Amino acid sequence: MPEITQDNFRILLPGKIAKAVFLAAEHSGEDCFDVAKRFYASPVYHELERESSKYWWLSPEQLEAAMVG
Repeated sequence: MPEITQDNFRILLPGKIAKAVFLAAEHSGEDCFDVAKRFYASPVYHELERESSKYWWLSPEQLEAAMVG
């Protein structure tokens, strides 16, 4: 298995982000677009952008909880 680095971890993010946004929209009743805008502006996303934070290891459910919490 290849090592996860700052250069390659981003391939893991789109699916996790999409699922986390969908879950948050489903739970809040908001539009997915509005939730996505809020997610990309959130501290959770800024941590997710950094490989060293290991947020990429979190499940979409954990990301959604971190965003809401």
